[in-house]
Amino acid sequence: MKNKYIEASLDRAVEQSLPHMYEDLAAEEVRKMDIPDFIMEQSGTRTKEAPARKRRAFTGRLAAGLVCLLMAVGLYTGWDQYLAVSAIIDLDVNPSIELDVNQQERVVDVRALNQDGEAILEGLDLKRQSYDQAVLTVIGSMYVNGYLNSSGSAVLVSVQTQDAEKGAAMENNLQAALNAMLAGENSPQVLHQSLAVDQGLRQEAETYQVSAGVMNLIQQARSYDPSQTIEELAQLPLDQLYRLAFGESISDYESDSIYGDSGYGQTEESGGTGNGVTTAPVSGGASADTDYGPAGDGVTDYSDTDYGPAS
Repeated sequence: MKNKYIEASLDRAVEQSLPHMYEDLAAEEVRKMDIPDFIMEQSGTRTKEAPARKRRAFTGRLAAGLVCLLMAVGLYTGWDQYLAVSAIIDLDVNPSIELDVNQQERVVDVRALNQDGEAILEGLDLKRQSYDQAVLTVIGSMYVNGYLNSSGSAVLVSVQTQDAEKGAAMENNLQAALNAMLAGENSPQVLHQSLAVDQGLRQEAETYQVSAGVMNLIQQARSYDPSQTIEELAQLPLDQLYRLAFGESISDYESDSIYGDSGYGQTEESGGTGNGVTTAPVSGGASADTDYGPAGDGVTDYSDTDYGPAS
């Protein structure tokens, strides 16, 4: 009974404090919003300016995306061109190293072709170096590791490229640089050649685990003497293989002393003239024929590079 009395009292108090409020609010005129709020926009009520703003925003994002795409394509194309290989240089002593060179004559990749080559490359960062500087660095590492320290040693430099003129220029440049670097009393022989890139040759070289430069000499030697097998020729010292590749027979060099005429032509001491290829010092203290020209006259003459008798 007491609770009912309290509820009735509260009802009367509310009616007295808010007299006719519902009727007043219901009769009030509703004013439209000048600018739709978020809820109204979501429900589909938008001003005429909203689609235009959206189109402008989309156009801006599209333009920015196209700019980013063009930049990405440009960077990819530039990097792809930088990595494109235009020449391959093989360095053979016993370690065999191969360098990939781009159009800017910078090294973009280096490979060891045997275990000895892996030891030579350890700790060397040759990428982005000029090809001639990289070659000198590799040869220097070989020298430090005990190679090329005797007069009977030799290094074969093979330049592979489809541009014959460029290949010859690179070959001559490396020949001169290595002769200057290795000059001395017991200077090793610097053998060199340039050839076109031949994928068949490279695959055959990989099969026999030699460089493409060495395989080229083997093929040339077999063109003179097909009885010689690839396996037999691959085991020959580089200087002997080189001589066979340019038409000399085995009997031509078997009688030569390794400390006498171990190059590719005779010195004055051995009864002949220089023929365009560096030879080792003659035993007994005679000077080496390293002039690339007529009979060991000590004068550098790079014009005689035909690997044949002096003109």
